[in-house]
Order: sequence, then C-alpha cells, then structure tokens
Amino acid sequence: MPFIATLFNQAGALVHVYLDGSCQVDHGSTEMGQGLDTRVCQTVADELGIAFEQVLATTSDTSKLPNALATAASASTDLNARAAQYAARNVRDSLAQFVAGLWSDGFYRTPKIHDDKTTLTGRPFY
Repeated sequence: MPFIATLFNQAGALVHVYLDGSCQVDHGSTEMGQGLDTRVCQTVADELGIAFEQVLATTSDTSKLPNALATAASASTDLNARAAQYAARNVRDSLAQFVAGLWSDGFYRTPKIHDDKTTLTGRPFY
C-alpha cells in the first residue's frame, strides 16, 4: 500500500556495474525481513540480463542516497525496486550505446580500373 501523502511515494537508487560483470545497487531503504534487498537485486538482475548472484544490495547510506524515506514494508519494496530498475535501465542503455560506438566498417574500391575483354584494352592497375 502506498503512502497517503504523495511526497512520500518516491525512492532513489544507484547502480554500479563492474568489469567482472558484477553489480552493486544502493537504495534508500532498510531490509528488515520483508524481502526488500532480494526484490531489488532480482529487479536489477532482470533489467541487466545477469544472474541474481552477481548483484549485491548494500546497506542504506545517506552519503550515497540522501533524504531516504521511512521503510514501510511493501511500499518501500515497490518504490525502491522501481528506482533500481530505472537506474539499471539507464546503465544498460548507456553500455549498449557505448558498445555500439566501438565498431566500424569500411569499403574501398580501386578507382579508374576498367577492362575491355574484346579489345584487350583498359587499365587493370591503378
């Protein structure tokens, strides 16, 4: 159930992806047996297409995510998982754009080459 005051219906998340393929997610709520960290990690793993075991949820830290709201069971789980999903989606899209920029193709055709097999004339080399 969401909070009645709409200003409390918000959350933040920070997602880091490392060279070994693992991921760390910081969110602004507290795991207290309601499955919050599990849901956040599952959401991030699904969004990034990696295994659940590769995602680590860290302890809430206001130096990373200030102004965190109160933890309130399923509302906090829903809000923080969605924030983590959006953060992971942004990371995924940024990585895809970066990778797409690493390739190139090329084509070359030797200019002014022609050959007439009937008259045996032309320019076979440039």
